[in-house]
Amino acid sequence: MGMIWKDPTSGELYLFESVRNQDTSQDVASGGRVHAGVRLVSFAEKINRPTESYFICVQSITMTDHKRREAEPRLYDFIRRYINTPFEQNPTTMVRSGLSPHSYGYTPEDTTSVYCSELMA
Repeated sequence: MGMIWKDPTSGELYLFESVRNQDTSQDVASGGRVHAGVRLVSFAEKINRPTESYFICVQSITMTDHKRREAEPRLYDFIRRYINTPFEQNPTTMVRSGLSPHSYGYTPEDTTSVYCSELMA
């Protein structure tokens, strides 16, 4: 699960994602490094690989021009904050953080590693 981000300066499309296994995608936000975890990769490069297949479903976010101008700079700050964060190896930790703090098994939110859906949420 990831988010397509359009660079407002260049118009290029990128995929912001958190992946468990390293592939050959170069993280443009960390100088072209290849790694697992949170990264920003070229969307065109990602979907044009003949050896890999992906299920793609796009959900567009509709917002007013005012909200978009307000949100866009924050989104890039969010991307920069999470680049290189390791992938969450234990999804149970993510699920437990969504429980009520008074529930058995609750663990506080820990963003030192993130699951793909946790990053998007």
